[in-house]
Parts: sequence; structure tokens; C-alpha cells
Amino acid sequence: MNSSLRRLSFVCFASGAVLAALAPSAHAIVTSNATIQVLDQLDVFSRGGVKRSTESPINLLDLNSVGGNLKSCQNGRNGLTCLDGQMVRNWKVPKTQPTEPGSTPFAPDAGTPLFSCEDNALGLDVRNGACTSLTTDIKGSIWIAGRKSATSHNLIEIKPKVGNCNTLTGRIGTTTYSTTASSYCFYVRRTGRPLLLDISAYDNELASITSPGNPLGGSGILGVENRKTVVYFPSNSNSVFEVGAGKNDWSLNGGEQVQSAALLQRQLLNGTVQTYGAITTSTGRVMWKDLVAATAATPVANLNSLVVGLNPCETGSTANFFEIRASDTTGRFFIGNRNFCRVAVGSPIFNDNTTPSTVTLSIVDNLSTTTTFKPEGISVSPGIAVDLTKCANTVLGCDYIKDGQDPDPDPTADPSIDTNDIAAASMIGVQLASASSGLIVFQIKNIPDCRQPLLQASSVDCLNAVARGIVVQSAKGDYLNVTPMLPQEIKDLFDSTGVRPTGLPPMLISPRYHAQNQSGYKFDALFGVTDPDVVFRKSFTAQFDIGDENLVGDKLGCGVYQKDSGSPPPQQFQFWDIVTMVSERFTSVGGPTGIVTGPAGEHVDMLTNKDCFNPTAGAGTRWSMYALNLKLAESTEKEADDSTLKYSYAAPRRYLGNLLKSLYTDLGDVQTRMVCSSVDAVGNTTTPATRPPLATGSMACQTLASNWSGTQDKLFKCIDAAIDPKVSQLDQNCGAFDSQFPAYYNYVSGLTPTGPDPANRVGEVLSRLDVIRHVYYNHFLNAPLSQTPQTPAP
Repeated sequence: MNSSLRRLSFVCFASGAVLAALAPSAHAIVTSNATIQVLDQLDVFSRGGVKRSTESPINLLDLNSVGGNLKSCQNGRNGLTCLDGQMVRNWKVPKTQPTEPGSTPFAPDAGTPLFSCEDNALGLDVRNGACTSLTTDIKGSIWIAGRKSATSHNLIEIKPKVGNCNTLTGRIGTTTYSTTASSYCFYVRRTGRPLLLDISAYDNELASITSPGNPLGGSGILGVENRKTVVYFPSNSNSVFEVGAGKNDWSLNGGEQVQSAALLQRQLLNGTVQTYGAITTSTGRVMWKDLVAATAATPVANLNSLVVGLNPCETGSTANFFEIRASDTTGRFFIGNRNFCRVAVGSPIFNDNTTPSTVTLSIVDNLSTTTTFKPEGISVSPGIAVDLTKCANTVLGCDYIKDGQDPDPDPTADPSIDTNDIAAASMIGVQLASASSGLIVFQIKNIPDCRQPLLQASSVDCLNAVARGIVVQSAKGDYLNVTPMLPQEIKDLFDSTGVRPTGLPPMLISPRYHAQNQSGYKFDALFGVTDPDVVFRKSFTAQFDIGDENLVGDKLGCGVYQKDSGSPPPQQFQFWDIVTMVSERFTSVGGPTGIVTGPAGEHVDMLTNKDCFNPTAGAGTRWSMYALNLKLAESTEKEADDSTLKYSYAAPRRYLGNLLKSLYTDLGDVQTRMVCSSVDAVGNTTTPATRPPLATGSMACQTLASNWSGTQDKLFKCIDAAIDPKVSQLDQNCGAFDSQFPAYYNYVSGLTPTGPDPANRVGEVLSRLDVIRHVYYNHFLNAPLSQTPQTPAP
């Protein structure tokens, strides 16, 4: 799953120049595809092991994934897949070796053998090495380049066997190799090709953009043939596009050969897509070719200039090898240099923002000092891999997006600037009830809130939003369906059915939460895809530093909440960074009806704010999509019994009281419909579990119902009294709620499922109670009866 065609930032953010080229002004008329995904992961492999970096600047750490003769590796949705000699192996969750002093390293993991390239079902020539290269695409298919004979190569797609190995619909190529005993189906997509080396997959949204003169519209496989020709195999046709061949196209000298190739695409503000091909040669040169202009390649860098005066780490007759991969958003190349045990990072410099002229190169220092790790190749993939077992610590947890370290010399001049030296995103106290622990996190920028009239009039993404199902109108208000606006690399992880668990259903943001106007009515999100069998327990802390430059970069704050007596006076209550979570796999309550059928309700978001730290800590139940920089929405909807605006900023106590009533009603629905009823399927299946998390009619369900009904009556009476200016909010009903709520909370804290609980519904009740406690004590009780409403400045 190579990311050379992805508009991705390596790890966190692109450099300012590149980011500015991709992110239009918040109020400008924009084109489609404004929503982008900005996380990358770098894996570098030698014959015996793998190093990984999910940080910027690059910090390569040892994995416990080991092999005997690794030739090709690619990370993707199914973990790390490698060609080890002629055996294809997979590591579901390749763990990074601990670097803390005194920590015990993980045992070496040789991975799971999937199949051998010497399997007779593949029909390859095994005498001289059946497979020459391997890659994986974003959907999880494995692709291999295999020798059919001494002069002929096949390009083969491999998928897990489900039923019979019929030809895949919509794919090019009709030949199928399989055996009755095989766990995989082998589909020959191209046959009779010349010697095929260094293949990589391109399957992202930028690759699918077609424009006049752009020859690479659509997904496909890039390959190097006969050490001189770079070819592209589109997925949507039988054609083979020649990117560049021989001395004329690549400007090769004498016996110079092409060793590796990558593609880089750039989208300009006017929507024009520029496509470039880059290669490394056997002499260490990096060559660059404009594929639209179809001009001859020009040299943009020489890797040998980086090793002048240094001794190689590999001597003898072994020829040097250079492999190149690229990341579009950062505009950077990553190049492995085997003989000198180095990885070079290159940044193209563009003349007039269009034509590349030179590439500045630097070296990854902590790899360049070793004399044993010889880079055989590189994998750059979208998203970052997280091993959830590392997030179990209840104090430190795990950081997966690092602190941005804003360099502003005067942080007091701008309260949105982050200076707290705390990670942009982390998890604390994660508990699992499964052996699986893999998670891939994607960071999404610029999701437009198409409920806003400004965007409906100015953004192509929001045109005809109601007709297209992006805005879902209901008696409860307008919901935002984010599914159509997700980046293509996330959509490509799911099938086209639109039905859980393998499809992407409508994922709805509640009418109570809108994007912030200070961000141009766009918001950001983290989308996490776990291994299908991952099961969470209890409630963990999902911590987000909204103001960190590596996350959102702007923040509203915490509303009226004061952390301690030394805090400044409370600000207006709606100045509050809202974080919600909506799942693509598990339904929730509180949404409209009829959008997704089924007894469990809709795929609608739930509030997760349980504290105001950094500036927010969320009550984590499971991983799906966390929408980050939302705000409380002001509405023109009227109360049923009077003319007061239900969501009016001028009535903070009434507003927050109605929010509490809604949260408490949803809590009761979850207990009845999802904890004491069986609605959730296990893994990637469609059949609900045979038993509910807690047995229907059991003492546990009866106690939950009793706790909810008893405290609900007290809470609602407290709210009704508190919004009456003639009655103190601290009347006997509020006191009664205060006295009963802790017992309710403590009871849920001690609950464990007695039946299957794949969605962690028992933990969800605890998470919802955490949120209710925070809203009640830190917002509702602190809120004034009225205020002069203010709107955050755009």
C-alpha cells in the first residue's frame, strides 16, 4: 500500500508551504476533495528485521518483526506483509521494541506464514526465485511479481479464499490459480511481462483524479521492468502505461540501470493535478520526470554526494541498491542506501511552484551510524499503527501523535498557541478483552459542516447536500452525514455495500454539535480502524490537545469550567471544544429513524468530553471516528411549552439542562436496548451475539434500570428548578441527585459482562456516566441563568 500518490503528511503535518498549497482559505470557494488525511508511517527493512517511525522528525525504532531474507515489505490495513525469501509472511501488530530504561524487549516475532511463492497453484518458475517483489494495496490484497519462465513475468493478486475462487468483479484479468487446500485465491492480472521488479500499489483519491494530459487516472500497480523501464498497470483497463524507458526517457549513462521507482502527485489550488515519476539508478542518481509534459528526465540529486569520505558498511561483490518511495503532502522522498546503511530524506524544490529543479537531501542520523542494518527497501503507508497493549498504563498511557512544540516566542499573545509540552493525542488506561490489539489511526482535516449556509453556497462538497444525503433532516434537527466526505483512502478500507460491518454506513453528527466558525465551519477528526476481533473493556481516557499544531491548532477552551481557584473568570459557556465519537461498526441511540435499519438504532455520535484538560479528555469506549473541534450549536428550535430558544446561547443554564436531559435519556436507552439486549455482532460478522452483555431480566439489568429511573427523576426536577430564576438550583432535588449518583456510578464501575460484549456496551455506560458527571458538575452548576451571547470570532 504505497503512499506515493497520497496527499499525506509524514506523521503529523506538512511543511507550511505544502500545507498552504492544499488547504484553501476557510471562506474561499473550494473544489471537491477538500478533506484530506495527513498521517504517514515509514517502515525500513533489512534482510533480518524492520525499523519503524511514526514521528516527525524521523525516529526509527526497532520492531520485533524478524525474518531471514526480507526482500519486499509493505505495511497496510492487515499489518506488515513481507516477502521473506520465497515465503510471504505477515505481522498483524508489529510491536516497536521498548526504549525505556529497564524495559524488557519483546521476543523476536517471525510472523505468520501465509503462502509460498513456490506453491504449485501459482504456476511460477521456482528454479531462479519464483517471486521478485511484493506489495499490498489499501484494500488488503497482496500483489506479487513472479517469474513465469526465464523471460516472462506475471503480476498476480492474492486474496483470502472465501468460497470458490471466482474471478473478481471489476478486475482486469481472468486467469485464476487455486487449489482445494489453499487458503488463498491467486488472480493473474498481467501475464507475459518482462522481468518485473520493485512493484508498488497506488490506490488513493489523487490517483483517481483525471484531467487532460494526466495518464495515471485510477488506481493501479507501478513496476520496474528489465531494470530500464517503469510501467503502470491500471486497475480499470488491460492497458500498460509506459512511464519512462531507457536512456532517452531517463537520461541514463552507459550501463546505468533503473533500480526503483515512485510517483508523486501534487494538486494545485486551481485543482490541477501534476504527476511526476522519480527513479533511483544503479549509480546513486535520483532522476525526475514530468509525466504530463512527457519530457526527458533530469537529475535532481546524487546519493553518492552524501557518503563522500565514509566507509561502506557492506563490502565485497554485492552491488549497491537504492529504493525510493514518496509522500505527496510533505513532498518528500525516502531513499534506502544499502551499502552505506543509510536512509536519505529528500525534499523537492519547485521553481515557480510547478517545476522541480533540485532535491535537498538529509540523512536519518540514528540509522546512518549503524554498520549492521542494511536497508533493503522502504514502505510508506497512510495512517499510523498503534499497539493498544502499550496504552494500558493508567498514568502515562501511550502517545500516538506527538506534541507540536509551537515555536512562537510569545505564547501569551495568542491563547490558542500550545505550550504545554503534552502529546497532541494519547490514550490512557486501555483495557482489552481480546488477543488482537492492532489499530490504524488516520487524521482527517477540513471536513465541511454542510449544515452551514456559507458552505452550502461556496463549497462544491456541500452542493445539494440534502439531496445527496450529506444533510439528514429530521424532527430533531439536521444531522451531518460525514461518510460521503471521508478521504478516499479511508473509504477504500471498506466495501461498497454501505452496510456494517464491512461497508461504511451513514455516520451522523448530532444537531447539537456543529463545526466551529473560527475554522470556517470545518472540523477535524481521527478515524481508527481496529483489527476485527479487538474488544475493549471498561472506559479509557482518550486525550486530545485540541490547540496543538499537530492536531487542530486552534481551540475555544472549556466553557465555564474552572480547573482550580487560580483560573481566570469563566468564559462564556459555549466556548467549549466538543469531541464526539461515532462508530461505523456499532450503532447508537439518539439519532433519527429510518436512515439505517435495525433494532439497535443509528450510527450517530455521542459526546465524549469528561474533563477539561489539555483542553479535553474524552471517555473512550472503542475506536471509530472522533470528531475533534466541534462546538455547542445555537438553534432556532423552540421549546414545546414556551417561546424560549431550546439551544439559545442567551440561556446557558436552560441550554445545558436540556443537554443533560438528552444525555440521560440516551443513557437509559443504551442500558435497555444495547446492554440488556443482544444487538452487536462479533468481529466482521452480521449475526448478533447469542446473548446480550448482561442477561435480560437479570439482577444487573434490574439494578441498572432502578439506578437510572431513580436518578433521572431527581436530575430532571433539579434542572427544572435551576432554570427558574425564583428557585435556587441547589434545592432538595439537586441534593438528592448528588447523593444517589455516586452509588449509580460505583455500581457501573464494578460491572463486568456476563455475555459477549464486542462493542463494550457495559463500558459505554461508564463512559456516558463520566460525561454526564462532567457536564453536570463542571458546566451546568457553574452556568449563569442568562448571559449576553457572543460568538467566537472567525
